[in-house]
Amino acid sequence: YSSFVVDSKCALNFGFPGDERDSPKVFFQDIVRAGWGLNDQRLVKIFTEEMCGVLRKLDTLGFKWDYTKLDKSGGHSFPRDVYGQKSTFGLEFASTMKKGLGERENIQVFTEVITLDLLSSEGRVIGATGLNLKTGTITVFRAKSTIIATGGAQNIYPRASVGKTLTGDGQAMAIRAGAETINNEFVMFGL
Repeated sequence: YSSFVVDSKCALNFGFPGDERDSPKVFFQDIVRAGWGLNDQRLVKIFTEEMCGVLRKLDTLGFKWDYTKLDKSGGHSFPRDVYGQKSTFGLEFASTMKKGLGERENIQVFTEVITLDLLSSEGRVIGATGLNLKTGTITVFRAKSTIIATGGAQNIYPRASVGKTLTGDGQAMAIRAGAETINNEFVMFGL
């Protein structure tokens, strides 16, 4: 199972069995303590303060939550892990995003295409190349802006408890294109 982490008080407002004593401030303190103060505290603050809004957005997109459980991971003062109804959070998330993207006229979804590399010109990313896994053909995507959402790099290690696709390819593409990346040494296996 994969989960979405949000402060317990926020979870309570959505019908999960949360705890009124929790807050984004306590959530922030837990993450900084678990990270031994090495965290970029500006980013942790954004994360802990905005996660409730992300949960709300997923809810409006029709994400199907499992309201029966709220788990407490290591390093947390309160239970904060919420789950989707499908067997993994990732499947429910992908299903919700596919539905949401399919409803937008200005977005085209390409299935079974793996991104190979970013294209850049004069220091700017202008698109990407991809391999169509069905046909074996290379596709060129031109873009005014590019978002890399490929997940982490946990599978650089011999054992990982995440999906096999979390290989760091997105970070590698960004670095090859000249992007500044941060916190590559901090691989999140769970908090």
